[in-house]
Amino acid sequence: MLQKLQKVGDTFVLTVPQTLLDQHQLSAGQQVELQLFGKSTAIEVPARKPTQLAELVAELNGHLPMVSGWDE
Repeated sequence: MLQKLQKVGDTFVLTVPQTLLDQHQLSAGQQVELQLFGKSTAIEVPARKPTQLAELVAELNGHLPMVSGWDE
């Protein structure tokens, strides 16, 4: 896929199509790693760390999901 570099201030940016972001579950602000191989460049998505149970529970903010009939 051919993309153009754009200059923003003193930095150059490379745009990424939304379909590619969706395909790799990436979002704005997420870090990726650029790897240089001679004249080629690869963009690597860092491996996601496993989610810890404590992190999931913290996201509930005290609102525990209830299943009807659970207590029976």
